[in-house]
Amino acid sequence: MTQKLQELTVQLLQELQKNEGLDPAIKDELEALLHEETGHISKKEELGEFPKMLNLKGQYVERLSTLRHYGLIGTDAPFNPERVQPPAYDTVRDSFSKEELEYALTFSQPTLLIIPEVSLSVKIKALESCKEKVLKHETYIHEDYKKTDIQSDKIVGWRAVIVDGIPEMGTVLGDDINAKFGSRIRKRNNERHELDKGMDRHKYCQLMMESVRAGSPIDQKMFTLLDTDPAFNIENVPAGDYDLNNNWVRFNLKAPDDINVCARFRPSVGGYKILK
Repeated sequence: MTQKLQELTVQLLQELQKNEGLDPAIKDELEALLHEETGHISKKEELGEFPKMLNLKGQYVERLSTLRHYGLIGTDAPFNPERVQPPAYDTVRDSFSKEELEYALTFSQPTLLIIPEVSLSVKIKALESCKEKVLKHETYIHEDYKKTDIQSDKIVGWRAVIVDGIPEMGTVLGDDINAKFGSRIRKRNNERHELDKGMDRHKYCQLMMESVRAGSPIDQKMFTLLDTDPAFNIENVPAGDYDLNNNWVRFNLKAPDDINVCARFRPSVGGYKILK
């Protein structure tokens, strides 16, 4: 709705109310529509140039292509039998705050992801369904991931996040790669940027899908600590990588006292609400 149309709608409401010629139900509907559209435009203006700087719209189109490639959307979507549609671009864009987009610009490779709200096992089946050349073996998933996974095998919605999608992460500020995993994560949780949501299995799997489809999986040399995954506890540190020797994706669990200088953190923003 253009600004001029908004102004005319307001004038129409005022005139009809003066003459008492407006059905109350229609009045409520018009006011609700006006409020929705006004909010939509003000949100777009609030975000300013950040969506353009991040190429969010272009990335959105690419992400839909990947979801379609893996059978998660489209007319032939074996892993989405209910045909739950992904959110529109405007909905995805508006799910982020200006501050989140500004922070995402500090990432080495800001990467938009549209993540189906469904179990990891469904995502893995989708990943393996296309028989990509770089995947010669089934994905390795530690049994303990199943204990803390989303229980639904049907997509119930979507989450929009922006992660650092650089193939091999560098060391984040303040991280001591020579320290134990448990200590590193606790320090990270205490010192991370207030907008940083870290990484979990679902963000990592979706990012892996993008890189596998492109023919160059992430984390061939390093591996990512899934620092905000529900499997993290005093006994387990979840991690993900691509094993170049065996050509498979791995969702491992490490011991909190382990030390490995190849372990890295990936920042992310958004994804805190389910989009319909």
